[in-house]
Amino acid sequence: MNLTYRDIVQGMPAMIDALRLKPSPTVAMAAKLARNARKMQAALQDYQTAEGVLIDGLRDELGLGEGEASDDFTRRAQELREELLEEPIEVDVRQIGLSDLLRCEEVRPAFEMPTAILFDLSFMFNMEEEVADADEQAEQPVV
Repeated sequence: MNLTYRDIVQGMPAMIDALRLKPSPTVAMAAKLARNARKMQAALQDYQTAEGVLIDGLRDELGLGEGEASDDFTRRAQELREELLEEPIEVDVRQIGLSDLLRCEEVRPAFEMPTAILFDLSFMFNMEEEVADADEQAEQPVV
């Protein structure tokens, strides 16, 4: 899936919240969320490594030691961070369909995916998926 580092950085708190939902989702939903969380965590670590390289390089360029800063350093570091956040990346996050969420809520009636999580992780949830009618859903096994 084509995302940016901004999608990952902003989405990780919601992903952590999704993994901590009580009551827990079905086994299938938990597995999907956990797999996507692992992929997002790897992308976040890439971002943090790249950010460190850029900031350390800027410190060296400006002749600043660790912990030292200047107005120029602060401004340029923020520009580098913003540029990095907009960097397109490919992350193997698999979309979770609306029908998967509905099945999960059907099996675990008390389970509910909060709207805030759905919004923050909108790239992960396919909310435009057509949902089968009740007769078709009854024929599908629930895991």
